Amino acid sequence: EKLFEDFFAAFVDILFNQSLNNSQSQSVIPYIYLLPRLSEPFRTKLRDKLVIKILKYLKLKRSLDCARRDFFSHAEAFAALVKLEIIPVDDAVATISTLLVKTDTQCAAVTMLGKTVELCLSLLTEKCEPEII
Repeated sequence: EKLFEDFFAAFVDILFNQSLNNSQSQSVIPYIYLLPRLSEPFRTKLRDKLVIKILKYLKLKRSLDCARRDFFSHAEAFAALVKLEIIPVDDAVATISTLLVKTDTQCAAVTMLGKTVELCLSLLTEKCEPEII
């Protein structure tokens, strides 16, 4: 358990380190794409804890004119998890829709939507009803 907690803390620190990820060229996608390569039960445990951490951060109240770069890596990680179908596409659409309704989460929701469409357009069109999109 201690080993997992230490690994998770280090993984998240690298994944969401603002000084590493402030560059437009730095992406969190390669790190997220490591998840399917992990063995069970480690993969599921990491996935569950990571999804909670990402959504908790994206649900923080922010003004509409906030700096999107502050949560860009979280939105990109969310989209990468959708692309890998670790987060089911229908659940992703429902989450984004819920966040779009609230003024204090709209900025994060629009960023999540943009990254999800960018990475998962074919998945969205294949798995979602047209009226949902």
